[in-house]
Amino acid sequence: MVALGRLLWRNTITNYIRLFLNLFGAIFVTRIIFLGMGEQLYGFWSLLWAVFGYSLLLDFGFGRTVQKYTAEKDFSRNPHEYNQIITVVFGTYLVEALLIAAVAVGLSFFLPDIFKLAPGADLHYYRLCFLVFGLGIAVVFPSGIVIEILTGMNRIDLRNFALIGNKLMELIGIYIIFRCGGSLLTLAIFTAVLNLSTNLVVLVMVLRLQPQLRLAWNGFNRKILRKIADFSFFSYALTIADLINQKTDRLVLGIMVGVGGVSCYQVGTRVPEMASFLSSQFQESLSPLAAAMHKSGEHERLRRIMVGSTRLTVFISTGAFVTLGALAPAILQVWLKVNSTAILQVAYVMLFSGYLLVAVRSVPTQCLLMAG
Repeated sequence: MVALGRLLWRNTITNYIRLFLNLFGAIFVTRIIFLGMGEQLYGFWSLLWAVFGYSLLLDFGFGRTVQKYTAEKDFSRNPHEYNQIITVVFGTYLVEALLIAAVAVGLSFFLPDIFKLAPGADLHYYRLCFLVFGLGIAVVFPSGIVIEILTGMNRIDLRNFALIGNKLMELIGIYIIFRCGGSLLTLAIFTAVLNLSTNLVVLVMVLRLQPQLRLAWNGFNRKILRKIADFSFFSYALTIADLINQKTDRLVLGIMVGVGGVSCYQVGTRVPEMASFLSSQFQESLSPLAAAMHKSGEHERLRRIMVGSTRLTVFISTGAFVTLGALAPAILQVWLKVNSTAILQVAYVMLFSGYLLVAVRSVPTQCLLMAG
């Protein structure tokens, strides 16, 4: 029990360190981009993340599958079968990366039909930024498997150190880019290179902890594919639900009212996102623990952890959402010099929605899925 408590504390503390750095980064980056590029380009930048966020659909639940079988220590009991699982997932990601690249190229020719760009906008520049950003997502996508492996090993602390380094480099890089008169295109290139470099650092960590990891391109069988599909189907359904919840709103706004509406909505959701982040930093450690405990038959212990974690989540999230809800007007005014009724209305509605998701859903989602 001591080891479990130490593990949760270590992962949670590094999660909060990463969280506060991300919050500072969000304040810093949003202010620079919003004030430095203007409302239209900031709205377009938000749309890029919203549109290509749908690349998560191509995960097909495989990320959680990698976490599950890593957490169950299949790599030590049957390394060959585990390597086959990793190879199937990685090979699938490579194919999907090609699909992302093809979609990015295709959609780049229809930007005026998809989004309501401002009159007189430089269509060639918008198209180039869209294309570079999409191809960057495609290049980085397959390497994300190493993040899932490290998370499944419950070395969330090591993963966090890599992501903290990523965020520090992002802050420094964006400051230099805009200090030197950089552009949205430069920002898109920098983001792709930085994320790929971070995943390569995580790969080194994984290979040091798990030197028997190999890509096994030969010897696939139906048993391996069935084993992956049996779990990934339910994980994929959850991914689709989360994606609809998190991404569809911005895409619909972009289509219906243009990038100006997306910008308003994006600013309004910043405070609710802060409250969600503050309330949900220890839950991530529950996924690999749930998989391992279910595999070893420790069901009663897992039930106790779920109940205790849910109580703690309700307590933390109530304080976070109520406090930030009261401070929302002052935060937006000081941070982004915003004093808009529409933006505040968005903030309050999303605060209520975010509270329900975190307090009621976050712990069961992490535990029940990974426990089958």
